[in-house]
Formats: sequence, structure tokens, C-alpha cells
Amino acid sequence: MNSCVFKDVVIIGGGPAGMAVADRLFDLGIKDIILFEKESYLGGVLPQCIHDGFGLIKFAENLSGPEYSAIYTNRLKEKNIDVRLCSTVMEISYKKSPATAGDFPVAFHTSVSCLSKNDLSNDFYAPGGTMKIKTRAIVLASGCREKNRSNMYIPGTRPDGIFTAGTSQAFVNLHDLMPGSEAVILGSGDIGLIMARRLTLEGCHVKCVAEIDSVSGGLKRNIKQCLSDYDIPLLLNSTVTKIFGFPRITAVEICNVEHDEVNSTFTIRKDTARKISCDTLILSAGLLPENSLIQNLDSGFSSSFSGDFSIDPSSKISGDFSGDSSSKISGDFSIDPSSKISGDFSGYPSTVPSWKDGIFLCGNALFVHGLVDDVSQSGENVAEDVFEWLQKGVSNSRYSLSRADDARAENMEILRSKRLETIANAHKNTITCILCPNSCEIDENLKGGKCPKGAEYALEEMRSPKRILTSSIKIKDEDALVSVRTKTPIPKEMLPEAVKKLRQMTVPPPVKCGDLICSDFMLPGIDLIATRNFPL
Repeated sequence: MNSCVFKDVVIIGGGPAGMAVADRLFDLGIKDIILFEKESYLGGVLPQCIHDGFGLIKFAENLSGPEYSAIYTNRLKEKNIDVRLCSTVMEISYKKSPATAGDFPVAFHTSVSCLSKNDLSNDFYAPGGTMKIKTRAIVLASGCREKNRSNMYIPGTRPDGIFTAGTSQAFVNLHDLMPGSEAVILGSGDIGLIMARRLTLEGCHVKCVAEIDSVSGGLKRNIKQCLSDYDIPLLLNSTVTKIFGFPRITAVEICNVEHDEVNSTFTIRKDTARKISCDTLILSAGLLPENSLIQNLDSGFSSSFSGDFSIDPSSKISGDFSGDSSSKISGDFSIDPSSKISGDFSGYPSTVPSWKDGIFLCGNALFVHGLVDDVSQSGENVAEDVFEWLQKGVSNSRYSLSRADDARAENMEILRSKRLETIANAHKNTITCILCPNSCEIDENLKGGKCPKGAEYALEEMRSPKRILTSSIKIKDEDALVSVRTKTPIPKEMLPEAVKKLRQMTVPPPVKCGDLICSDFMLPGIDLIATRNFPL
């Protein structure tokens, strides 16, 4: 099927950022939108993030990833937003022509070319074939991708058993496959920390988490819940320098590093090399915004103005221009000796609109965010700016492609400040509250919390620590899993036994998110609930 349609907005990516953009645009009255998602389901990486900690800011609830995703998925279904699953946007192109629909002053359209599979896995529309869409605005909500071994230049053999943290997470949480029995994790980003706990509970021996920096890259609550709770060593100022084994990895070499903070460099100390046996290496060494669709756009776009113009006796200038501004410009002007035209052009801002102003980046496609709540907020902010762009043809949005580099530079400064703060507080003898992303440090006098819950948590942590159990169980007579969690915390020491019990359980289909799977699970009054639908 080949077709060409016009849409006000094209959203590329159906993760938390893309869904938030679509949801907010609809509420603002922009309903002629279309969202493309390459997977057969919405939510991005959230469906495999079965742990809790999502939604504390956005919804004031402690949700799992699938539960958080379901909120926005249901909103898009209720609003009947045009969502195309199993669809890949192949190209973004540009045509210098006036708009053909709506009152839109900027004289260019961007277009996307999309390839869709004929794979209907749920209620959303996923037609087969190719299509081309002309649009007034594009939102790139394509998320990010993990750094792999090629990005990290680790020498040694090239055996099986090396995975990114996200891949290993999908294996365990979606496909009931264990990546190995003895693992070393390189990098202490949040997903690496979370997988250290998940693998441990599923019976894998996690030897250590190595971090090249002098501080962990993950949230303090994750360091507490995922490493400290299970006595998993965190080796700071350390990195993997060699890989051994073939056809399966058998060991890694780890060396200490010395940092030069002034020049932002480090030196590997080979005299500290030690060999750690393992059959699995999991890489959690950072994320990269997925911007491949726009990396080569500049070569096809022009920022220059050219065209015929006329000057009338009243010193007015008018004429047709080609380029990145409106198709017609009129206003008072002056001509300097070098024949340059300047002036206050009526109806337009002092900065001439650029094609880049109509392409917006949000969520992790702009820069990597620490919390999914912040990703969703980014999507809502982008929707507000897209609305202004559609109404006025003007945008000074920090999320536009024009200002993406500025936004990323600002974020880098914020991250540097947080890192310095983390280093300064690294040796404080405190209890980290894990009830929300603030991760307040509560001292021995129960001070330091931003709310009374901090002191309450610290007392409970000292007397009888508890945790929400998040895991998955098998669907009866199906080769599939459904994610589950306890509605209330259970004693921390009961978690390993609880996971073993879950391995012996099955649940008959269908299952809805929120369904009660088991009452009085492990203890009286503890409910075990499903956190995802099956079938989707």
C-alpha cells in the first residue's frame, strides 16, 4: 500500500515521551496527529522494566514499568489517537513549498516515509505497506540505545556471553531466559544495578559491579536496594580491560583507574590487574540518544534566503523568497552600503523561522533522563511548544532541533554539579530513603529528610527493612510470562524465598493489569497483583 497523507504532527516513537506528547497535544486540541512505533506494543522499554519506582513524581504512586506504561496506553486508546505499530520511519525529507492545509505561515513541509508490517497485535491500527506523510511538525521521541562492546573498545576474545543490560533484562523479564550463572557487570547505571538484583534473585551469582568513575552512575536508592541488600561489591575507579574465553566467555580482567579531574582523563593501572572468572559480562556503561533519522539532515536543508523582490516608494519590501522562512515577507526596511537588507518585518519575529524549529526532540532522544517521570514531563513540555509552533509558526523551544545542542549543554552542566555533590556526600554515614527519587540522606538523628516519611523509613530500615517484590510468573499452557508485584512491602529477608515460590506458580490467561493473582502471599494480608496484560 502506497499513500501520501497530511498530518499536523508526526510523532516518532511510542515510549513514555512519545505517548505523553500525543496525549497532551490531544488535550490542547491538536488531534490530526499520528504516532509511529516500531514494536508491536507501546511503552518503549517500560514493559520489560518490571521493577517498581516509576510514577512517584507524576502520579504519586509507586508503580512498575508496565503499570506506568498502561496509564498512557489507555489514554491514547480512549482518545482514539492514530497509532501505527510495527512501523519504522525510514526517512525525514524536506520540500520548499507553501503549506497546503491550515493557516501555517512557514513555507516548508517536512515529510516522513514509513514502512509498516501487517501485524495486528492489539487494538491499534497497523496497516501493511509503505506510506508518506506530509506534516507541519515532527517530534522525535525515539529514545536511546545502549553502548555496546564496540563503543567501549574492550580488547580480548569475542565470545558468547556478552550482553547489554537491556538485552539481559528482556531475556529474564520477557522471555524467561537466564543469560548465565556467574556474571560481572560493567557500569553502575540504574539498569545495571537493577539487573544485579534481578539476576541474584533468579539464582545467578553476580561477582561484582565495576564502575570506571569515582561515583556510581545510578540513583542512590538503587545502590541501596540492588547492591547493598545483596552484598554485591561495587568496585569504583575500576573497569574491564580484557576478555577471556572462547566460544563462551570464561573470565575478565579488571584494573583500577586513576582520574585526572582537571583534564577529564584517566589512566589504567595495569599493576592492579586481577582476573575474575565468569560466564557472563553485562554492559551497563551508558546510553546514547537515538538520533539517526536526523544526523544527516543539514546536507539537505538550506538556511539561506534568495528570491525576487520589489521596492515601492514608501520603502516597503515585498516578494517571494525561497528558503526557511515564510513564502512572503513585507515590512519596513533599510539598505546599507553593502546592499544588505534589514528591518522590522511585520508579523514575524526578529529571528527568521528555520526548518529546524519544526522538528522537536524530547525525552531520551534529546538527552538521557534519570527518571521516566521526567521523560513524560519532557513530552508534555514539547507538546506545548509544538502547539505554539502550529499556531504561530514561531518557536524558541529548547526542545527544537535549533536549540538541541544548547539543551544538551545545559544538561551536562547539571550532571556535573550533581556528580560533585555526590562525591562530596559519598562518605556520610546516613541511611538513604528509597520511598521516592529524592533519595534523602537520613542521619543518625533522623534528620535530613524533605518530608516526615524519611525519618519513618529510616526507623523501619534499622528495625525491620521491607521491600516491594517485583518479578514474573508463567502463563498456564503458554510460553509466556506476566509481570507481578506485591501491593505492599514484605520483609527484605523473605525476597529470595518469595521468588522461588513464584517459579512454582502459574496463572491462567487472560490476565489484566491489576488483577489479583494471589492473596496472603508469603504473609497474611499481602496481595500479589499482575502489572501487565496478557495477551497484550
